[in-house]
Amino acid sequence: MTGTPIPTLFYGGRDTEASVLETNVGFQDNGADYIPLATSNAVAPAGASGECEFRNVYITITHSMEVDIRLTPIVDFVPLDGTGGQPDERLVFSLAALGARLTERFEMGLSKPFPLTGPARFRNALRGAWFQLQAEALLPLAAGDLIFEQVELQYEVVRESLVAEAP
Repeated sequence: MTGTPIPTLFYGGRDTEASVLETNVGFQDNGADYIPLATSNAVAPAGASGECEFRNVYITITHSMEVDIRLTPIVDFVPLDGTGGQPDERLVFSLAALGARLTERFEMGLSKPFPLTGPARFRNALRGAWFQLQAEALLPLAAGDLIFEQVELQYEVVRESLVAEAP
């Protein structure tokens, strides 16, 4: 089949106006640069009332653009970003501009210092029921591709969730 390919369209709204937009074209929105922020769905591997030790996260990214990415672990809906008395356990890494797509896998260890204030004597695995991961670009996107292929969570169940009992 020859000819012009049919563009992929997206119907969406910005403020109060709805528009039909063409996808996969450029890296700006109405002249403004994209600075993406994405948060994974919350998972509770041991169930909602269980508890896990979260050990590592493995992130597989395919890219061809230059971008700095910051990953923030979120345990029991509390981001470990250095605010609210929480330790700053964010990880920042840089992806280089390339002529073709490259798939890379990154590992993020999940632990926090003990004690939380003062010099750390040792580190503990993060513990909780729920886990999420937030990824954000630190600069506007450039030309090229940035694809989060897969996120894997390594954990150990400490306590299983209690099964609800019928009265």
